[in-house]
Amino acid sequence: AGACKKLSANEKLLQYADLLVESNAIIALDTETQGLFPLTDRVVGFSFSWKPGFAVYVPVRHIEGHNCPQDIVCEFFERIKKIRIVMHNAKFDKAMIYTSFGKNLPVFADTMIYAALLSEPKGLKDLSFKFLNIKQRHFSDLMKEKLGAKWNSLGYTVQHINSDDPELLDYACCDADYTFQVFNILYPKMKPYKNVLKIEENLIDIIVRLNLTGAPVDKEMLEKAIVDFEKHTEQLYDEICEVAGRQLAINSPRDLGNFLFGSKQDGGLALPVIERSQKTGAPSTSKEVLAELSEMHPVVEKIDAWRKDTRMLKAYLKKIPAGVDENNNIFTEFDPLGAVSGRFTSSSIEDKNGLCRGLNLQNIPKHKKRAIDMRAAFVAPEGWTFVKADYSQIEYRVMACLSRDQYMCQSFRNGVDFHTFTAHMMYEIPVEEVTSEQRDMGKVFNFGLSYGMTAKGLSWRLGCSEEEAERKIEIYFSKLPNLVGLINSTKQRALQNQATSTFFGRTRPIILDGLPVAARDKMLRRSFNTMIQGTAADFLKIALLRVNDRVLQKYKGKVKFILTVHDELDFIVKNEYRDEILYAIKQAMEVPTPADWVPLVADVEYGSNWSDESHVKFDPADYKREEFTSWGAVLPQGLKTSIDDLLNNSL
Repeated sequence: AGACKKLSANEKLLQYADLLVESNAIIALDTETQGLFPLTDRVVGFSFSWKPGFAVYVPVRHIEGHNCPQDIVCEFFERIKKIRIVMHNAKFDKAMIYTSFGKNLPVFADTMIYAALLSEPKGLKDLSFKFLNIKQRHFSDLMKEKLGAKWNSLGYTVQHINSDDPELLDYACCDADYTFQVFNILYPKMKPYKNVLKIEENLIDIIVRLNLTGAPVDKEMLEKAIVDFEKHTEQLYDEICEVAGRQLAINSPRDLGNFLFGSKQDGGLALPVIERSQKTGAPSTSKEVLAELSEMHPVVEKIDAWRKDTRMLKAYLKKIPAGVDENNNIFTEFDPLGAVSGRFTSSSIEDKNGLCRGLNLQNIPKHKKRAIDMRAAFVAPEGWTFVKADYSQIEYRVMACLSRDQYMCQSFRNGVDFHTFTAHMMYEIPVEEVTSEQRDMGKVFNFGLSYGMTAKGLSWRLGCSEEEAERKIEIYFSKLPNLVGLINSTKQRALQNQATSTFFGRTRPIILDGLPVAARDKMLRRSFNTMIQGTAADFLKIALLRVNDRVLQKYKGKVKFILTVHDELDFIVKNEYRDEILYAIKQAMEVPTPADWVPLVADVEYGSNWSDESHVKFDPADYKREEFTSWGAVLPQGLKTSIDDLLNNSL
């Protein structure tokens, strides 16, 4: 920062607060903390800026040097609630301030949200370099210089740097100063994104609460499940080696590549090369490549599963039991901006002592895909019920809504499973006579063809010739002409705009210039995937805002929102209020849609734990769907001004 100031005197901090309130200032605020886990780590100091090139640092918990008394800090935060506060990664700073001082600060803007929606780099250092032409110092460099070898010791944090150190002062002030300057540059660019911006901003408080709540677990059951999971992974490896006819070094790109792409005479599968490594020119075995190859041979799916499972075991699963707190809760960091499509992601967390406090809960496998049901270890406490609310085939419903395809709409309006309906359509048999195997084939058609599977890929999955697969593709799309139109028009817009957008305006760049034909086609397929998956993600977020308004706020203390995975929201609910709350959750998630769309359906189930095996479907006889009148009428109050005029935005 051009000018920095450190405050530890009582009266000066409150004088600043009054000055900022009187001038109706916009301020950027940033925290320095002991670590990254808000429930155990605390704020060491914070900085704020309200004009470019100037910032103030307030030390609070430094071991050496002057600190500002915490009662004064609390009063400062109370007073500045009246002004507009900008943060970078607000869900983190808000949580830290809340757990450290008990203050819930309102957020006017989050520059990380701005950056994500503008498809800019999300890190403050990257943004500072791009927009301010400033190369910001890395925190690790400061720590190494000031603490030396102690920086590598667990428990040593910024708290151990003297609060009077001028380099600390400069580092801390830069974060607030650059956040303020980046905000002023990005704010004018946000008008085209007003709808998704409003959604993301309204989610901040909900995500803070979610990340601080945690999910209840049975520690002993979890430990046993982890051991069983490891045994299952070993069994999976044996099955892969049996197909290969030898011990396969799966983690070796060369050995795995020889097996996947080598000739059948040499013991390979002779699968087509999808991509090549830019460094070596060898066939790529990346996760994206395996995802495509899994359509062609069942062992590839096992290889992909083994790699994910062993990585998960090594990275954090074995660390989990130590991270379960005294209340038998496990935590994660949910990030609504973690995926370019707009889907939530979750990640593991370590505190200042290196203790694993959470895991990527979205990787916890379902019972249907693994022999070990780890979800059964996520158990509702006594007196509570575990509730799962999951959208039914929402991506296909979004396709039907946006394409208005007759066959797709007919399926959903009649309450017929779409994969079953597709099997009925392709095999020309009555819906009620479709077998589970035929439904699985219907799923292959729907997922593969709508997202760009080739005749070669389909022939591998169906066990037929490429000519036969090509004929089936023609039949499939001839039955769904409006879907074809939607796919083609989405690709055409991507070509014209070098970007793709969801119904609500979330945009992802689709850079095609200079790409070879195969890579270009892949990016165009991705444009459709992103548009559909992103619109589904936007609907889930709108549903969560509705659930917050109608359930979490109304039934405080009787329901807790604990997890979200893909198209699913999970809760624990007090037993005596179960049916009343489940009804409200279902109605809030089933966002009303226009008459020429199809209904969004949320399957609500309850049981003793997270496992599907324990669940009972909630299907009240008196249930009534909310009717659509306008977007403004069905969306949460805070969103109405932004999305009221959206209905006629046709893709």
